[in-house]
Amino acid sequence: AMMHIHMYLTFLFYIITLVIRWLIFFQWKDKVEFYRKLHAVAASATVWIATLVIMLPLFSVRYGKSGEYGNTTCFTFQQELKKESVKALNYVIIAAVAAITCVLLGLQVFIILKVVKKLPGSLGSHQEFWAQIKSLMFISVIIICFLPYHLFRVYYIQHMKEKQLGNYNDICLSITAISCLDLLSFVVSGNRFFKQKIIMLRDKLACC
Repeated sequence: AMMHIHMYLTFLFYIITLVIRWLIFFQWKDKVEFYRKLHAVAASATVWIATLVIMLPLFSVRYGKSGEYGNTTCFTFQQELKKESVKALNYVIIAAVAAITCVLLGLQVFIILKVVKKLPGSLGSHQEFWAQIKSLMFISVIIICFLPYHLFRVYYIQHMKEKQLGNYNDICLSITAISCLDLLSFVVSGNRFFKQKIIMLRDKLACC
């Protein structure tokens, strides 16, 4: 339950962050921010607490109750997928995540191309360009960590009688936990040494 809650809350926070950045970029909002760090922490904590209070009881009361499962093995709730309502919910979630990811990627690529056309000279020297690269990092985390699990789940739901697929599904689910390292990728993308390497690589490609 916690792995799924973490995945979808992270996905939600990424969407909110990107939408706020885009509102600022298109000048629909001059400034969107919390005035104190404590406010941001409080807002995040409120979302987490509300989700845990609502979702964990639902998981414990409803999920894994329609089949017979052993008490010694984790992640063995495949029998739930035999219910048509559970299948339908999974398909809706998969379609929503895939569609939203495509929209986010398309908009971010459009914005980056717009920035590239607008900025003169070396892109590496412009803060706005690197701000958009950081936004692209959010979408990259979604594509690398979350999308494989959802895309594989379509096949898994249709062929869940194959026992080995359960292990593959668990592997894809475990990959979603790599998103915990997202902060590291943002630090690296904002690092001056990293920026210099990108500029040098671009200059070499230009010379070729």
